[in-house]
Amino acid sequence: MVPCVLFEDGQEFIQEDWRPPEGFCPWAWADIHKEIILVRRGGDQGERLKGMAIACCTDGFKPVVFKIERIDD
Repeated sequence: MVPCVLFEDGQEFIQEDWRPPEGFCPWAWADIHKEIILVRRGGDQGERLKGMAIACCTDGFKPVVFKIERIDD
């Protein structure tokens, strides 16, 4: 496997509206958008992942895993 050249380990993005952050891969955004909506609307992926979700892009050669967390004010 070859690492994705668009992302780095530990890289963080903050999404303040419904558009992808600047420079974010449009294909990865399409793959993880439903989990972003889930978390933004108060959902999560179960008891172990309160306020967050795990998602990944579907590039089989350069997959990237995303941890999506809600930041409450």
